[in-house]
Amino acid sequence: MAISLSDLKSVQASEPPRLLIYGPEGMGKTTLASEAPNAVFLQVESGTPMGVTLNSFGLLQSFAEVMEAITSLYTGEHAFEYVVVDSVSRLEPLIFAQVCSDNNWKQIEDAGYGKGYAAADYVWQDFIDGLNALRRDRNMGVILIAHSETVRFDDPTSPSYSRYDIDLHKRSRAMMAREVDAILLVKQDVVLVDEKKS
Repeated sequence: MAISLSDLKSVQASEPPRLLIYGPEGMGKTTLASEAPNAVFLQVESGTPMGVTLNSFGLLQSFAEVMEAITSLYTGEHAFEYVVVDSVSRLEPLIFAQVCSDNNWKQIEDAGYGKGYAAADYVWQDFIDGLNALRRDRNMGVILIAHSETVRFDDPTSPSYSRYDIDLHKRSRAMMAREVDAILLVKQDVVLVDEKKS
């Protein structure tokens, strides 16, 4: 079949957004996510901001519990419009623990150079597939919360500098970045004043 200009048509997004919000601790990431309409939280780290009430399954302490919560949202009757994962930075150790359990390893690096992290890709993909099913079949938006870390960035076109990055292993970070529609950094503004000596 030949494609021609007559095949052009207008398209627009038909599914709710997938967002990743990251930044230093205490910046209000959870509070911001709680403003999403009819949000339900998958909490894998403890701590709820003062004055904020969340719909939550409680503290999920294993990857299996996270997937059970996703399955519950997929199969059960509810009016939730957004699922918030708080946080993927704390979910990562649960994923690594699942991979280690599946492979009878004591730690993720027991498999040899990089192989444990590569094996974790499959478990991350199960998690992503679950969220995408909620988005596709239950019309739920997705908000992922992550912590940040400060890393040195060697830009080949400019001097090196430090920047905020998502606090995940580089393979996990790349998977998350590919799966979301927007990555939002929440941080404090800093103003430097140069005081000249008189």
